Amino acid sequence: MKKFLSFLLAFAFLPLCGCSAKEVVTSDKQEYIVSSLGFDSVGGNTKMMIEAIVVNTDDLSEEKQSRLIFGTGETVGEAYSEIVSKITQPLSLGHNAVTVIGGGIVLSQLKDIFAFCRKNTEINVATMLVYTDNAEKLLSCRAVSSVAVGFDIMSMIEVTEEQKGTLFNNRFYEAEALNTNPIKTFWMPRLTVKDDAFFVDGLAVFKNYEMIKALKNGELSAFCLVRDSLTRGVDNGMIINYSKVSYDFSYNKSLEITINAHIKGENIGTLKTKTEKILENEDIFGIGNIIAQKEPKIWEKIEENYDDYYKKAEIKVNIYE
Repeated sequence: MKKFLSFLLAFAFLPLCGCSAKEVVTSDKQEYIVSSLGFDSVGGNTKMMIEAIVVNTDDLSEEKQSRLIFGTGETVGEAYSEIVSKITQPLSLGHNAVTVIGGGIVLSQLKDIFAFCRKNTEINVATMLVYTDNAEKLLSCRAVSSVAVGFDIMSMIEVTEEQKGTLFNNRFYEAEALNTNPIKTFWMPRLTVKDDAFFVDGLAVFKNYEMIKALKNGELSAFCLVRDSLTRGVDNGMIINYSKVSYDFSYNKSLEITINAHIKGENIGTLKTKTEKILENEDIFGIGNIIAQKEPKIWEKIEENYDDYYKKAEIKVNIYE
């Protein structure tokens, strides 16, 4: 993270430029600092894009430019090889801020993307994962605060987390860790593009590498409350100063789940109803992981048919101000 921020601050004062140019590097004085990776699905193939900041290694004060380079292949590896073939200098992937997953990406492609990021040790495991309808459209936006859209996205997510008091838990290593749990569920902030500008529009929930739920901004407080990652901030009129969640589980022919939330704040009256609503039908929170850890004897009884047990479970939410 410190590496990302240092680059962001270093480039923030520099003149902005478009990020959709595709040019072959011809000078051995240039270096490509990768700020973001993007992936879309095109005709069943994976289209990969790399946003890179071009640095003149002989004159670091020279105006910086960002370039968006494309490659397409049946696999991410093939798409990446096509990108590499277009340039004459190595790509520096160590400062990649975000990896953007496009809406058309299917299960096999997302698994391939994760495998590529996992195997490429130069990619920082703390890179952020974000979801959008079209990765190319997002990365073709105009950079506002820095020379690169990737660094802008990273900063926007961090500001959103601080203001709303939420923790998205969308680092690559966090998604990888969650995929080793019984309920293989992880999350990405969902970004929307409008008029060449982008903003956080909610959350995309993935299970077994497939998106199963799209949440709006107004549902983030309830979602983060269930995951005990709602800290403080302002969200739709609610002012949260503190929250702490505990879970109780019991089983007697059916599963019972009780979530006790202790909150200090204002205007939180609708949070109980909103939270109970978002808990219905499908475990998009990975509550099954908590049951497996906290109540292994209960988990042993329900593991095989957990989804059915969850749908029929009696779920209560208690909010104490």
